[in-house]
Amino acid sequence: MIGFEFSDFFYPLDLVRTNVLLRCSEYWSRGRTEKYQARLLTRLLLFCIREVPYYKKVFQEVGLDAGAIYPDNAMQCLKTLPVLDKDTLREAPNLFISCSAKRFNPKPIQTSGTTGTPLTVYWDRGSNVMEFCSIQRLWRWAGFRIGQCFLDLRSRGVFSDAEKNLRRANGICYLRQWKINGLEFSSDLIDESNVYQYYKVLLHFKPTLVRGHPQSIQHLASLLRDKGLNEWKPLAVTTASETLYDFQRREIEEAWQVPVLDSYGLKEHNVFIAQCCEGGLHIFPEYGICEILDDRGNPVQSGEEGWVIATGLHNYAQVLLRYNTRDRAVAGSGRQCPCGRVLPIVERIIGRIDDCIYSPEGRRYSGMHFAFFGRRGIKKARLVQNDLTKVKVELVVTEQFDTAEREELKKALRQKANDSISFEFHIVDDIIQNTAGKFKFVISNLDQPEKRVH
Repeated sequence: MIGFEFSDFFYPLDLVRTNVLLRCSEYWSRGRTEKYQARLLTRLLLFCIREVPYYKKVFQEVGLDAGAIYPDNAMQCLKTLPVLDKDTLREAPNLFISCSAKRFNPKPIQTSGTTGTPLTVYWDRGSNVMEFCSIQRLWRWAGFRIGQCFLDLRSRGVFSDAEKNLRRANGICYLRQWKINGLEFSSDLIDESNVYQYYKVLLHFKPTLVRGHPQSIQHLASLLRDKGLNEWKPLAVTTASETLYDFQRREIEEAWQVPVLDSYGLKEHNVFIAQCCEGGLHIFPEYGICEILDDRGNPVQSGEEGWVIATGLHNYAQVLLRYNTRDRAVAGSGRQCPCGRVLPIVERIIGRIDDCIYSPEGRRYSGMHFAFFGRRGIKKARLVQNDLTKVKVELVVTEQFDTAEREELKKALRQKANDSISFEFHIVDDIIQNTAGKFKFVISNLDQPEKRVH
């Protein structure tokens, strides 16, 4: 629940309208969906010409003006624009903020940066409402209803004493978001010595749904199963932010006898993909326009792998058109899912490939990129583990990465790994990725059983 404030999402009329839309539109015909997208896209493109500095220039370069854009050709106009790389956004973020951004109630959000390079993006009223309602659609598919308790479970290190809604009892700590009836645990703090205390919290609040990082959810499910603590079980599990491996899905489903529904989205609020109970990975076309392109920028064929290129349709504070997510997916065949919904499908999400690091005691730690939150002077980073006792940290830095920043980063990394691993910093000119797909922030070269299963 990163940066969640109820006021950011609570626009009652907008929420009601959007929820009604999403209930109906998942059964629309393809033609009706395309008309809906074209109408929103036309409005967004015309707004960019008037309000967004970066796109004023780009539109001039490709020869587009306001008089040439209308719903019947909006999609063609979009495809004349160049693909936007994340580095371009990182180097000049203010050029993507609209001149009238304040009227859309923007909120800055810093991404953790799985490349080790943080990026500040902006959420606004429209994108927040669509994000919230899209998550609720996924939860509705899972059988969850608004008002029921849920557990957010992620690898996020130690909670700060300044954290809102922090609760401490019996040697453990967690967050209790009473406004949304939510709990938040850090999987980094849960082990055999205290799992029973966390279990008692679960028995008290009885969360119906568990959402979060696959590795974190698998960790809790395994601990509870091994200890025979089975009086509480969720009715559904939804995963996000990391690749959900087959062995993780199998272990969670066997431990709790519940379906695991995967999802894919971005902090940039421009694409959302979620899995239904029949296993289909549905693109949410109401949320944004999702293209899957090859290295030359052409659409891939059914069953082929390509880059996920996303255009959000609801964020007017910071507009990102044809944004290269740096994730990859396999294009769907156009078949209708057995669930009966007419939403388009991708066959598989390839992105979010991020290994764990492992300790000599056999513990595994994910979410290491959270240690890079707020650190200055880091252009790129990668963790490489060849040994159980130490991890090499490759860094591309600027002058801002001074001794104090170095020590704070090292402290945060050691804290994430419970001081069981040492981290050796190596300053390099660049970090080269040798494989296609999303930048692999953690490379573990250890032969762990979990990796062999996958």
